[in-house]
Amino acid sequence: MSRSLDGLLASHELAEQRRAGGKPVWDRRLRLKDLLADSPDATSDERAAWVANRIAERLRRQLPAAWLETGEEMDFELLEVVDGMEALTPTSYDDDEDFSVLEDLNNMLGQLYDWADRRRVWIG
Repeated sequence: MSRSLDGLLASHELAEQRRAGGKPVWDRRLRLKDLLADSPDATSDERAAWVANRIAERLRRQLPAAWLETGEEMDFELLEVVDGMEALTPTSYDDDEDFSVLEDLNNMLGQLYDWADRRRVWIG
């Protein structure tokens, strides 16, 4: 995942500032943990695509629609992740020996977690 040390430190500092100011650390919570639990087929392309598709569905249900629609509040970074997860299929990388569905999912999860840290969205 793309989680840099600088990004994690900045997120921690922001959390400390919010705590010191009497604000909650997180503005919103997303429930995704159950989708990310290990399963016997956790590394298969089928499972990775299924997980990606389910996460996209939950993001669309749990986050404000305005973040994912054309308009002033649209969040391009979030929309890119959601669209990518929706488009992922078990055969997305059949013609690419150097990349897999699981790798794409992991990359998108890294982007999602980085986005969530910046937007103060807790993923659990």
